[in-house]
Amino acid sequence: MRTALREVRNRFGEKYPLVIGGEKVWTDKLTPSVNPSAPKEVVGYVAEAGIPEAERAVKVARAAFDKWSRTPFEERLACLNALRR
Repeated sequence: MRTALREVRNRFGEKYPLVIGGEKVWTDKLTPSVNPSAPKEVVGYVAEAGIPEAERAVKVARAAFDKWSRTPFEERLACLNALRR
């Protein structure tokens, strides 16, 4: 556990892009993400979405919905479980 925490702490302050349709998207503005138990501690910085990025994300989501809605629930569940790992 201590090793895992040390590894995570070593990544504090890293910058993370938005991901839209599987593509990494960087913007000019970064938003700090803080440790909720220590709000002065910045865990990382996330690219902030503006209207163009939000519109693009909604467009990509709408395009993916048709296929996803026809995907058997077992396959959907397997995808969601894979994200938890």
